[in-house]
Parts: sequence; C-alpha cells; structure tokens
Amino acid sequence: MKNKILLVLMAVMILCFGSGAYAATDVQIPSNIKTIAELTEYLTSKGIVKTYDDLRNYLESNKATIQKISPGVIDYGFTVRFYTEINKPTVDNGLKYNAIIDKKAQEWVVYVSVLNVGDDPQEISRENFALVPHLLETDNELYVLSLGADYIVEAETGNIIKNAVLQKGEEKYFGVVFHPDVMSWKENVKLRLYDGKDHVDINIVKK
Repeated sequence: MKNKILLVLMAVMILCFGSGAYAATDVQIPSNIKTIAELTEYLTSKGIVKTYDDLRNYLESNKATIQKISPGVIDYGFTVRFYTEINKPTVDNGLKYNAIIDKKAQEWVVYVSVLNVGDDPQEISRENFALVPHLLETDNELYVLSLGADYIVEAETGNIIKNAVLQKGEEKYFGVVFHPDVMSWKENVKLRLYDGKDHVDINIVKK
C-alpha cells in the first residue's frame, strides 16, 4: 500500500542528492503546504534539506508536522536499511485457533509497510519483527522482554509467507501476526523492526 511518504522517499532516493547535513530545528511550514511532496519541495527550495539523509532526519524529528499533513499515518521510523510505516489500525481477531500451540489464543495482525533504503537487496521474515514494551529503560533498549511474530502474511492476499526479498527502493506491505497474552494492551506495546544492524520501535496505535 504505497502512500505519500513512501512515494516521496522513493523519489528522493532515485534523485540521489549529494552529501549534506540537516541542522534546522524550528522550521515554520506555510499553511498552504498540504502534502508530503509539497513539504519536500518547500524544504528543498529553502535549502533546509539537500540529501536523502537530510530528509530522513527531518522526518524523524518532526512527526507531529508529518502526521498533521498525512493524518492516516499512525507512526513511522528508520533503521540503517529500512523505512517502516504503520498506516492501518492493528486488527484484533480475538481468540483464534493457533496450530502452533494447538489451542485458541489472542491474535493481533499489525499491518506495516517496509521500504528498502539500503543499497543491497534485503530479506524480510517474521524474525525481523517483535512487540516490545512502550516504555523502555534508557540504555537498555535491546535487552527487553519481547514477543516475536508467529508469521507474516502478504497484506494484499493474506497468504502466509516465509520471507520476502526487497530490492533497493522497493516497498512491500505485510501483515505481522502475533499471539499476545490475553491481558496485553495495544497501547502499551510498540512494533520493533530489526534489520541486522539496527532496530526501530514504532507505535501500533495513534498517540
């Protein structure tokens, strides 16, 4: 499910600006800016962003502005290799039969877009995803109690897949299936995406 942010990111990657460093902190955005494309054009014309890394840093630092322009975006984030975004509410299927444990269990499906922003093809599987607590101790983000995904599905078809390969600049849309404890609350966990070098935690409900 391509959206405005992903399309702009892919366009910027294709244009492949030169090197630069984003430094602006308080940027006043004119009220006539209504789309991410218009925002990117404005930031570029003002010299606020000159490279893909500049745009990435701006997006990471100004989520409230981005979500105001694209209210359908729940949350997003970057790793070294991926941009990932949640723009569809998590589906709570209630108690469903889980063949792995041979009994009914709570089932959540977290729909997520993943864009390969690295230079090489990257593989995505259930091993890339986990649910982690919403609040983490400082400097202890990696060593937390997490719940791994049971499997991933193609969002468009619902078919279970073992893995998928994303080429440079390619985006795919997945449903990540978890079977959390019945007493878990979506407001208290985030989706973690690992990429082998880095990780990012993003909200699965609107904050």
